[in-house]
Amino acid sequence: MNALQRRIKNVIERVGDTFTVGGTARKGVFTVLPASAARDYLPQGEIDAAPRPLRLVYTAFDDPSAMGNTVSWSSITLTVRKVVEVRYQDSLIAKLLVLY
Repeated sequence: MNALQRRIKNVIERVGDTFTVGGTARKGVFTVLPASAARDYLPQGEIDAAPRPLRLVYTAFDDPSAMGNTVSWSSITLTVRKVVEVRYQDSLIAKLLVLY
């Protein structure tokens, strides 16, 4: 783990919410994903058909969540629709999960 990965992971651990995937507790920072920004991650037809609100979760680089996983958070159940790897200088530093 490099220094930037460690810093981001520590921030997520400190301020993130706990969610579960397959009975395993994980941490992430949840936010609402506006439909206008969702176009960066999903096709327009999928956005139009999706229930609102769409969610975006920032997770640590080593989070094993994958497309199709079911996420339980704050008494709601969501499905991972896309996993985006965030890189800096060829190093994976975080992952973004697009949920609805």
